Amino acid sequence: MPLAVSLYKSVRLSYSGNTSLIQDVVKALCYITGVNYDNTTSLYDYVSNRRMSYGAWYEWGFFRIKCFKKGTMHFEFVDESVWMKFNQSVAKKRGWVLPKKGSA
Repeated sequence: MPLAVSLYKSVRLSYSGNTSLIQDVVKALCYITGVNYDNTTSLYDYVSNRRMSYGAWYEWGFFRIKCFKKGTMHFEFVDESVWMKFNQSVAKKRGWVLPKKGSA
């Protein structure tokens, strides 16, 4: 998910509206997991209150995040079971059938 990131030595977000997309995902994850959304820190606040380096991983809520100078961020779920619950919820809402987990 591309976000506007300034080219300082440490990461800073410009509030271009893209951060609201990840906040919508966080709201959904809070609903699915029973976490109070009001007790979560927004991505904008998280990044603004830290000296983050480009290319380093940081843990923010449900995700590990990594920022790049080209203006993008990578997100990984911290807990795979939350990721699975999220996928199942989205699939159910959209009427999709998820493949059964097989032994590889």
